[in-house]
Amino acid sequence: MQIALITGGTRGIGASAVKLFAKNGYKVFFFYKNSVVKAT
Repeated sequence: MQIALITGGTRGIGASAVKLFAKNGYKVFFFYKNSVVKAT
């Protein structure tokens, strides 16, 4: 199983990376600073 750790995962490039890795079967962990709503 592939794992991706992404910082800034709720906006911009970070959000795109989260979606791309998840779509390709990675188990994705990401961190965010402010937006609990966007993280769900």
